[in-house]
Amino acid sequence: MAKLIILEGLSRTGKTTISNRLKDDGFGRIISLVDKRPIDTDIQSFYKGVASISNEFYKAFSDETFVLDRSFLSELVYCEFFEREPSATEEYVKDLLENNEVILFYLYNEYSDYQKRSPKDRHIFTEEAYEKLRKSFVSEKLKLPIESFSIDTSENNLEQVYNIIKIQI
Repeated sequence: MAKLIILEGLSRTGKTTISNRLKDDGFGRIISLVDKRPIDTDIQSFYKGVASISNEFYKAFSDETFVLDRSFLSELVYCEFFEREPSATEEYVKDLLENNEVILFYLYNEYSDYQKRSPKDRHIFTEEAYEKLRKSFVSEKLKLPIESFSIDTSENNLEQVYNIIKIQI
């Protein structure tokens, strides 16, 4: 059973910085979806492929710990927000959670901090859209039967966030 430390949340909340720090301090290998899908690839196929290969990968390396800098789980929120078909099935999510030790950390911040951190995404969110997405991440969509923690990166600096996560893992 692989151990998965999943960092989820909107862009510019510190996921990559924390992932790199965890890797540097020996907490696991990073698997990152920081590099978004290629522009000419449809998003459902991309995330479905990521979801399918990930589960096989974790089975093959069942004694490893992986730090996921974003995962296909965020697509559960984004597909609803962008009104597109979900790419990961409930069966896949259930299989992933049953076959791995999973801890989910949801990182979020205030819209003003999102703006200050200069988002470089293809889609820059308005304040209204950002707040809607932020609430969606803590809605029923990501209330999974696993250990999970929400951390406000506007109230906690990245060193504090790192220490909060380190204590939990």
